This record gives sequence, structure tokens and C-alpha cells, in this order.
Amino acid sequence: MTADGYPSDWRQRRQRVLKRDHYRCRNCRRYRCDLEVHHVVPKANGGSHREHNLVTLCDRCHSDVPRPSAEATNNQDDGDTQDRTIFEQIESARERKAKANALQRFWWWLFGMDLDDPAPAGDD
Repeated sequence: MTADGYPSDWRQRRQRVLKRDHYRCRNCRRYRCDLEVHHVVPKANGGSHREHNLVTLCDRCHSDVPRPSAEATNNQDDGDTQDRTIFEQIESARERKAKANALQRFWWWLFGMDLDDPAPAGDD
């Protein structure tokens, strides 16, 4: 293990995972973008650096993965179940963001505010 907690062969493992996933995000299938190798079961929850616990995500999907809480427990399900759970969490986070954006647009419309101009209309 290196000082940052990764195995000495991390670069090789990362490359094998990227190759296994065909250099595509396993969630949105994007490619030709910045890719991350994500731990399905987080290291903080006892997840390993083994390839079955690693998945390729684009930077956008990786940023949408909810970070583990202190109460989170180590899930020992098979890899497919863990993958679905992560992908469902990403989709849920995106749906919450979309709803919040839609609600914000509605309020701006309701009060006569132009989205490009944060000042309310008619307040001269």
C-alpha cells in the first residue's frame, strides 16, 4: 500500500477496469471524456481495491454519486446489485436537481423574473 491507501499496482488495476468497461461510463455510456474508477463499496465502508468493486464512471456521473454517510454499512451483495444501486443513486440525485431547477424556474416565472436578469421586473 502507498501512503494514500492505494495498492502499489493501482495504475495497472485502474487501466484493467477502464479496459474492461471499454473506456465508457457504466452509467451514461459516455466516452472520450474524463473517466474515474469508482469504488462501488466505498473504501471508508470497508470496500476493497479488487476489480469486482471498481466501476468506470465519467466525471459528471462520479460527481453525482452520493458520498457515504457515517451510518452507511458495507453491502456484500454481488457486483451487479451494487452497480444498480449506484446507478439508481446517480439517477435519483439528477432527478432531485432537475426538480429543484424546475421549481426555481416556476418561481421566477410566477414572480415575473427573467432568468437572465436576477432583478425582479417592475422594481424601479
